[in-house]
Amino acid sequence: MKVVVSGYHDTMKLLELTPKGVQVLDCYPIINASFIITDGTYYYTYEQEPTLKFVSFTLLKNHFVKVDEIPVPGKGLTHLTLSNKHEILVGASYHDGMVHEVQIREGHFVSPITTIQDHNNLGLSRPHWVGFTPQEDELLIVNIAQDRIGICDWALKPIRDIHLEKGVGPRHALFNHDGTILYVISEYSNELISIHYQTGTVIEKHSTLLNPKVTSYGATLAITQDEKMLYASNRGDETIACFKIHGSSCTLVSHIPTYGKHSRHMILSRDESLIVSANKDSSEIVFIDTHTHHKIGTHSYPNPTGLVEVHE
Repeated sequence: MKVVVSGYHDTMKLLELTPKGVQVLDCYPIINASFIITDGTYYYTYEQEPTLKFVSFTLLKNHFVKVDEIPVPGKGLTHLTLSNKHEILVGASYHDGMVHEVQIREGHFVSPITTIQDHNNLGLSRPHWVGFTPQEDELLIVNIAQDRIGICDWALKPIRDIHLEKGVGPRHALFNHDGTILYVISEYSNELISIHYQTGTVIEKHSTLLNPKVTSYGATLAITQDEKMLYASNRGDETIACFKIHGSSCTLVSHIPTYGKHSRHMILSRDESLIVSANKDSSEIVFIDTHTHHKIGTHSYPNPTGLVEVHE
């Protein structure tokens, strides 16, 4: 398994998990690129300092090759998403409430940046996550400060909002495959929230913690291809909650240790045999077996926050 790692640091790395351990294949200089995404051929991230910009690159014989970059107005980004259908890259800016969009083609940025303010008339705006519906015709903006999920068309025209209970702090989200159910993890209330997407109605809520008195903050989600298991990471409790899915309902069945502190992000390998956790506060990337829950590989990396598996 090969993984590209980014974080609050000045270098991205290409790592490979082998029977001999975790090997570094290449490094790429970039500052504070805390999230990264791929379409399978090209990789998109951003550099925060001294000028915020989108950056794209590809991999050639296990080496990073830069493709393009474009300056982005604003203070910083936290999350990216892309639509292959519409050939656009979208970024959420937690720091100033902005959402930025640019047309992409074969790794190049081919249009000016389009920017909207995500409902600043509702007070402090903190869009933390952006993502498309499975059909890629609607874009979701998860606003952690407003307990709100804004829904736009792919060109950033607002359509409607889903409002959650005040103070839960929605952070990341994902859909089931047909787009009928939206799963949201909340940072402040440590909950997995299942939502009927078309009506915006909350189906059910579950704590992601065994002990609700533990100080912890929900981070991110991953789901298996057969939609039978969903994983939710907890920063503070230092676990990954495992939910079994049956229809529109979920049941918490176990917890996997993250083997470190503050799992800022995690991914599920394409063969679903591994979870890779970016443990920011203990500065390490950890590879965990999904069946045995054992740690099978570790790599030191200062403040890791972004992960993406390499398609081969």
